[in-house]
Amino acid sequence: MKKIKNVFLLAAMAVSAGFVGCNNEDDGESAGGGSKADGSFEIKATVSTEGVTTADSVTLEIERGEVLAKGTYVNGVLTITLPATLDSKYLSPIGNLGEGVTVSDPQTKWYEDDDDAIIYAWKNGTKVGDFEYGYEAGTAGPFYVDKDVTITGTSTNTSGDWTLITNYSVSLKKGWNIVVFPDWSENATAKTNTRTKTTTIPQGLKWSFDPD
Repeated sequence: MKKIKNVFLLAAMAVSAGFVGCNNEDDGESAGGGSKADGSFEIKATVSTEGVTTADSVTLEIERGEVLAKGTYVNGVLTITLPATLDSKYLSPIGNLGEGVTVSDPQTKWYEDDDDAIIYAWKNGTKVGDFEYGYEAGTAGPFYVDKDVTITGTSTNTSGDWTLITNYSVSLKKGWNIVVFPDWSENATAKTNTRTKTTTIPQGLKWSFDPD
């Protein structure tokens, strides 16, 4: 995994992910990030490294290589602060996520571009790697909504002979949250893949550095 994969996704893909709301100040190391008093979102975490522990700069880049935020990576500690609000040009309404799924306010806006959001590390003007946030059974990253919203219910879709089942019990707070993308749980006999969405942060979730 070379990036914080699909932190911001097309709506059809985003609802297949788990969501973890994270709005407690100063909990960046344990939960991937935390909201500050001014509404910005700070990630400050000790990162599992593979050789590189210091970089000249850190950038969070979104679509078309635009830099959303800048930070530091010194002695294995990643620090980056995301802005309190995301420009409206990046946002669109959640809308209808399918039969069986209820969105408390479908006009809530989120970032739905299918380009990846990537946190890069740079040294002497050269990219030396990127950061990823994950655990044994999935990945995670920062996610933005413009108002509080809940998503509940069960979505069932088919893919060939397989049935994809997604259960939702999700509450997102206005601003930045941590989005968790759990792996599918496969039942080969029944030909089903299942994911269950909660607001519980999984054990073992941590930041790591992937060098180039």
